[in-house]
Amino acid sequence: MKLKVLALSSILGLAISASPIAIGQEISDAQLAEVIASTDLAPTDLVASLIAQYPEMVDIVVAAVVKANPAAATEVVRAAIKAAPASADVTVAAAISAAPAAAAQVAKVAQAANVSNEVITAAAIEAGVDPTQIAQATAAGTPGLPNAPAAQPNAVSGS
Repeated sequence: MKLKVLALSSILGLAISASPIAIGQEISDAQLAEVIASTDLAPTDLVASLIAQYPEMVDIVVAAVVKANPAAATEVVRAAIKAAPASADVTVAAAISAAPAAAAQVAKVAQAANVSNEVITAAAIEAGVDPTQIAQATAAGTPGLPNAPAAQPNAVSGS
């Protein structure tokens, strides 16, 4: 694990020293893609490390890592929210945009992290995902559960 982090740090260091970008500033999309393609880190470790180095780029980092690893979208979202809890809304929006097919699973992770349903719904709409497919159950009931039988009127005796 420490070796992987060291390798990522070295790769990032090389990418940064080879360009006029300093730590604390932004990394270009091309540099980010190069880092993602050349790392041996798990997507979760990669997203956490990149967010630590580029905290102002959470949305871009999450989107890039999820696009490169769509099957790991939920794990990436969990790791990103853990790394930057204040940016959970941006994380969810970026992940749903990057992997619309994983929107329902990402929404579950977001709900568990207390991201508001409004943010989740807005992210789904922006990504072209039907928000009813990811919406949390409302007071009207839980989708998929059978309805309760209708109440029967009381019989009135004719005396």
